Formats: sequence, structure tokens, C-alpha cells
Amino acid sequence: QNEIGMMERRYVKSRERAAQKRASDELTDRIEQLLTDEFQTVADFVAQLNDENMSQQKVVYRLSALAKAGVAEKGEVKVPGTEGSKARNVVAYKLA
Repeated sequence: QNEIGMMERRYVKSRERAAQKRASDELTDRIEQLLTDEFQTVADFVAQLNDENMSQQKVVYRLSALAKAGVAEKGEVKVPGTEGSKARNVVAYKLA
């Protein structure tokens, strides 16, 4: 029974740490400030952040979280292809 109590305390503590990380995520705040009324691709957000350590995966994770929270709206934008390639649809985000 003592082990069960310890496991429960660890679980509660880990949930508190996770919630604190989500609340204090400054990257999410920076990305939220970049949202506009027009759709922007993930590559646009990465370019605007201007950070060499920034990966598209980090930006996509934050944008998805903002979309789930109702702050951002997810959609698709047609991007023209480069020489010899077709235009393609990419995921884009805007302010909800």
C-alpha cells in the first residue's frame, strides 16, 4: 500500500511539472504573437522566428497545441512548385 501511495504522489507531481512546462513555454507565446488573420505555412513561422536551433517539428507541435486550444485555425494553402515541380497543398495556420 505504501508503494501505491508513492506512485500516486509521483503521478500527481509529474502532472504538475507537465502543466507548469506547458504554461511557461515561451516558444508557444512567441508563435502565438506571430499569428495573423492570413494563413501562414510552418516554414513561414520558422523563418520569422529566425533561430538556428528551431526545427519545424517544434513549431508544428506548438501550432497544433494552439489549434487544439482554439487560439489558431488550421487549414491548407496551395504553394506553387519550384522549377519542374507541381504546386502542392501544405498545412497553414492563422489566428482563430
